[in-house]
Amino acid sequence: MSILIDTNVVSELMKNQGDPTVLSWFARCALDDLHIAVTTLQELRYGIARLSPGRRRSGLEAGLDDIRQRRFSGRIIDIDQAAALRCGEIRAAADRDGRPAGLADAEIAAIALTRSMTVATRDLADFAGFGVALVNPFDPKASP
Repeated sequence: MSILIDTNVVSELMKNQGDPTVLSWFARCALDDLHIAVTTLQELRYGIARLSPGRRRSGLEAGLDDIRQRRFSGRIIDIDQAAALRCGEIRAAADRDGRPAGLADAEIAAIALTRSMTVATRDLADFAGFGVALVNPFDPKASP
């Protein structure tokens, strides 16, 4: 099973002491099955760039470099035309349902849908109604 990991899960991997349940779930997964979207890189970079210079920011920048260059090297997925079109459909449907979707979540869902992937996220409600398979690595009962 190919899994696209949402930003909140990747954030746990960047922490000095990430959530033990998430770290255990990650350790049980086959690394070749785990991917992240360029959208996640953008969200992480944005969060880091908002911080004042200092030890915390430097540590997170090093963690982001590790994510890009080592942990997920070769497994970072761009948004292509098919996913971009699907993202627009997702957002329009969410608007019609009266629960507007955030662009980042819609992009991640669209990438997963166009590639038959499962999204790993804590924010199940944010992806509800998108039609994408979900797994919550913060749930001790979740299997990879």
